Amino acid sequence: MVSLLIEQGSKIVHGNPIPGHSADESVIMWAQTLFATQAQWSDLATKGDNLSQIQMKIASYSSVHGYDIKAFQQNLTSSEYDLGARIEWKYGCSRGVAGTPWFFINGVNVAADASWNFSKWKALIDSLLNGRTLYSNI
Repeated sequence: MVSLLIEQGSKIVHGNPIPGHSADESVIMWAQTLFATQAQWSDLATKGDNLSQIQMKIASYSSVHGYDIKAFQQNLTSSEYDLGARIEWKYGCSRGVAGTPWFFINGVNVAADASWNFSKWKALIDSLLNGRTLYSNI
């Protein structure tokens, strides 16, 4: 998706519910790492951990993708990022987002799913840029 955004020159990316970042390649790789290890984040797996311990575990994955762990931990508790997360969450709710993944192009809901690859997204966006309707379900 990042390659597609760069190719099309997109300026606005709303990350919901993953808050407090621009959607660059390293953030996506970090999120993919968390999803790949999501069994570690279930209620059962973290029931004995406090919030600080969970944040430390999440931050430990940041160094794998080039982030400074200390800065990452500070950002997890930053009021600036907390406010950003709340704004993004409210933005998503105001647009009817009820789960992930959920996709929009220029504020219009796109009936896509996580299986869409680069080619499918490119075809859709190119068709919209050229004034053609490629998919009837957007």
